[in-house]
Amino acid sequence: MLPLSKVLFSNLNKKMCKFIIMLVVNIKEGETIERAIKRYKRKCDQTQLIKNIKNIQYYLKPSKRKREEIYKAIYKYKLLEKIKDN
Repeated sequence: MLPLSKVLFSNLNKKMCKFIIMLVVNIKEGETIERAIKRYKRKCDQTQLIKNIKNIQYYLKPSKRKREEIYKAIYKYKLLEKIKDN
């Protein structure tokens, strides 16, 4: 079995410790690369890897995080209202 891919991210902050996030998908015998890539993408979605990487790139104060969530909720509400009107 061969590891298909390793995702490495290590640049949180130069003064802070470095993080290494790795996902490994083993290729089964007789499996195509396309199928293995599909399993890898599904694994990324299930572990929310990309979301976690984006969250640790920089520090966000709790008050700003709440404000962003409120803005997102307002935006979604306006979109739903626009769809209902049409």
